[in-house]
Amino acid sequence: MPDVSGALKLLSKPLEDIAKLYFDECGEQLAKLRAENNLKQLYAKLNITQKVKTIWNVDRPIAISSFYYPAKIIVSPRKRQIVERLDDIEGNAVVLQGIIGQGKSILLRHLLGKEIRSGQRVPLFVELRHAKAENLETYIHAQFNELLGTAQHPRMFDIFAKEGKISLLLDGFDEVENDHITSIIQSIEKLAQRYPKAKIVVTSRPNSGIESSAYFTIKKIAPLRADDYWGFFRKVLQQDAILASRLYHAVLAPKSQISNLVSTPLLATLLTIVYRVNQKIPSDFSDFYDELFQILLVRHDRAKPGYERRRKTRLSDRELQQAFEAYCYKQKAQQIVSISRTKALEIASASIKALNLESDEGHFLNDIIKITCLLQEEGGQIEFLHQSIQEFFAAKYIASRPEEVASKFYTLNLDGTRRQTWDQVLMFLLQIDQYRSSEYFYIPVLEITLTHLESLEEPAAANRLRELISDRIGVTQSISIVDGAVMPQYSVTRLDPAQLYGIKDLLASVFQMLFNKPPSYKKKRWSSCFDRITDQQFLSYTDIAVQCGEIEALDRQLRDRITELRSSLEFHKSRIRTLDMSADFMEL
Repeated sequence: MPDVSGALKLLSKPLEDIAKLYFDECGEQLAKLRAENNLKQLYAKLNITQKVKTIWNVDRPIAISSFYYPAKIIVSPRKRQIVERLDDIEGNAVVLQGIIGQGKSILLRHLLGKEIRSGQRVPLFVELRHAKAENLETYIHAQFNELLGTAQHPRMFDIFAKEGKISLLLDGFDEVENDHITSIIQSIEKLAQRYPKAKIVVTSRPNSGIESSAYFTIKKIAPLRADDYWGFFRKVLQQDAILASRLYHAVLAPKSQISNLVSTPLLATLLTIVYRVNQKIPSDFSDFYDELFQILLVRHDRAKPGYERRRKTRLSDRELQQAFEAYCYKQKAQQIVSISRTKALEIASASIKALNLESDEGHFLNDIIKITCLLQEEGGQIEFLHQSIQEFFAAKYIASRPEEVASKFYTLNLDGTRRQTWDQVLMFLLQIDQYRSSEYFYIPVLEITLTHLESLEEPAAANRLRELISDRIGVTQSISIVDGAVMPQYSVTRLDPAQLYGIKDLLASVFQMLFNKPPSYKKKRWSSCFDRITDQQFLSYTDIAVQCGEIEALDRQLRDRITELRSSLEFHKSRIRTLDMSADFMEL
C-alpha cells in the first residue's frame, strides 16, 4: 500500500484552518475529523474519483494517472495553457467548456486529485445529472456532509464555502435535463454569489446554457494538435512504443484524411483501438465508427489466440449493429442518459421489432454490454460508454432510413424546440448523410433564419439582429437583503424567437465580449449599468453594450454572423449541386 502520510497532512490543512477560525463552534468536531483514521477515510472517499473504467479496461477501474494526458485551455488564438492544478485556472467561478470527447470529466477528476494534495481546499465532486433541479443546494450540502461525516453540524458547508476552503467540481452540466436547466443555473449562480471565495468549476459542452451565466468565466479546452499526438499515443500505448510510433506517423502521413479524428482524447483513443487491429487508418469518419463497432464485436477478441466470447443473440454482425443503431436512436428520442435494465429491455425490444429482426431483447442487450462494451451497466443503471457513441449510431440509423422517414426527421428538427436534443446527431448526419441533411435540414433552416432577419442587406440585417437581441435576451437584476445589506443577483433572461438556427453561437460570442473579455470595463463594469436598488430590472445585451461603449463591437459581431450564415447556405446549395452532378455521372 502506498505511503499517503504526506497527502493526509495536506488534506488536514484546510480542516485546521477552519478549526482555528471557528474553534468555539466546530473545533471539537474538526479535531475528531483530523484524527488519522478519519483522515484516511476522507482520503479514501476522495480517492475513489481517481479510478475510472475505460474502453481499454471495462471490467475494473484503473487509475486516471495511468492514461491521463495533460489537458490545455485556450488562452488566446495562438496560445494554450496546460491545466495541471485548479489554481492554474484563473477565476473562482469557471466553466470548463469542451466538445464531446474532450475529456472534461477526466480533467475534473484529475484536478480533484491535485486538490487533495494542495493543502488549500477540500474538493467535492458532484455529477449534476444525479442532482434534483429544485434541490441542488440541498444535494450538494448532503454530499459534503457525507464526505466529511458532518451531518450533525448543518452549518459546516456554509463555513467551509464562506472561507474559501472548499472547491466545488460540478461535472456534466450538459447532461442536465432541458426542463431543469434554468433552475440548476440559478442554484449554481446563488452559490457563486454567496461564496465568492470558494472555487466553483463546472464542466459542460458549448451552448448548454451555463455559458450565459453572468457569474462564470468560460475557459475552453483546447483540441489536440499535431504536437500533442506523439505524447498522447505514447501515454495510451505505454506498453507498445513501436505501435505508438507507427500510429503517430500514419496519422501525420501526407495522404491521411483522418487527422480531425485526433482532435479529442476520446476519438484519438478509439482510433488507437481501430489501428491496433487493422494496422491502417480508416478512410473517413463513417468508416471509422463502423470499423470500431465490428472490432469491438468480433475482431478484437478473435485477435487473442484461442479465445472468442460466445454471443447470446443469433443476429449477424450487421444485424446486431443495425439493432444497436435503432436502440441508440430510440433512447436518444426519449432524452434519457442513464436508464434501468427494465427500461433498456423495453427500448431494445422496440428496436429489434422496428427492423423486423428476431432476437431476445435480453440477449441483445447482454451482447452489447459484455462484448462491445459500448453500453456499461453499473449500480442497476445502464449508460453509454460515451454520449458521442449514442449520437453517432443514432445518426447512422437516420441515414439508413428510407427517404420519407429521413425527410420527416429533418423537417421536424426545423422546429428549434426539438433541435437542441438532436444538435450533435445533425452534425454527424452532415458527414454521413450529406445530400439529405443539406436538402431537408441545413438549406431550409438557414433560409428560415435569414428570412426572419427581414433583409439580406448587411446593415438592415445587423439592425434586425440588434433588435432581436434587445427584445429577447439580456440580464435581469434581482435584489435581496442579506444581513441588512442590499445584495443584487443577476440572471440571463433568454427568449429566443423561433429558436433561430445559428443565433445561439452568436449570443454566446456576444456574451463573451460583454462579460468575459472586459477591455473597456476596467473603469466601468457591466453591473454598474444597473440601478443597484431596483428589483427585477432588465437590461438587454444591446443596452449593456451601449452603456459600456461596445455597440460598434456588437454590430461587427452581428454583421460577421450574417456573413457566416450566408456562406453556410451557399456551401449547402453547392454541395447539393455537386452531389447531383455526381449522381448524373454515375447513371451515364
